[in-house]
Amino acid sequence: MDNFDYYRLNHKRKWLDNIKNKKYGYLYVVKLYNNNECFIKIGITTTSIRRRFNSNFPYKVNIVFVRKHRNLKNLYDKETYLLKKFYNSKHIPKISFIGETECFKMIEIKNIIKEAKKSWKKLKQIDFR
Repeated sequence: MDNFDYYRLNHKRKWLDNIKNKKYGYLYVVKLYNNNECFIKIGITTTSIRRRFNSNFPYKVNIVFVRKHRNLKNLYDKETYLLKKFYNSKHIPKISFIGETECFKMIEIKNIIKEAKKSWKKLKQIDFR
């Protein structure tokens, strides 16, 4: 088990403990940008995307891909798969925020969306409205 896998395993346990009462969550890919930089963030949340990236967030946000699902463990596993697959294309944001370690170079956007859609097909979807 490498450092990435070890970190994600420990993080997963803590995350799942904290969201025990949540009924569903979102897997998302967003484009974050300002006048100085532009990059992609992959993540999961149990709140709405708007709430996750509220008005105090230091970047402008464009939603690129989002899916809602009831199985939070599977959402976490899909996020981990994507984070690991694009690990070598990491981007370190100039402004710090929670989730900054899940950011990637803009050049990977098409590949990230393709993989997100491909991995999503393996999950049973519920409507996102």
